[in-house]
Amino acid sequence: HMDQVVAMIRPDKKVSRSEKYYQKAVGMCRKGKPELALGCLEKSIAINRTALACYLKASITKSLGQVAEAAGVFKDILSDGQLYMDRNVYGGAHFHLGEISFKAGKYPRAKEHFEKCLQAIPSHKKAGQYVKVIRVERTEASPAEAVDEVELLT
Repeated sequence: HMDQVVAMIRPDKKVSRSEKYYQKAVGMCRKGKPELALGCLEKSIAINRTALACYLKASITKSLGQVAEAAGVFKDILSDGQLYMDRNVYGGAHFHLGEISFKAGKYPRAKEHFEKCLQAIPSHKKAGQYVKVIRVERTEASPAEAVDEVELLT
């Protein structure tokens, strides 16, 4: 019982170290240094694996063009019930997987991810736009035109 009381008074050192690395990663992102941010996130995740740290890692990895690796991290987030309890992380992971699928021309899979994103985050405008574009694309537009249309909507 005393251990629980001590834990309430003195926060877990692992969590605070992990949080410091996460905050440093956020700062590196804001400074336009994604590679340094990834290094901080790796340290944060090694200490305490959180949904936000994994999500940020996947998002940065995707932005650096490492799409397959990013997709793997987003899928890991969705397969780990503890990580996706936050609806924004869950919806965001589905959004990014939808974008990856869309750009690969896998429209039915992309639509599924965008719809799951919208179930979690009904106000997610880009996901809604992609769903509309996919409906149009599957009937009349080419993939390149569909991508152009989404970019115009953003």
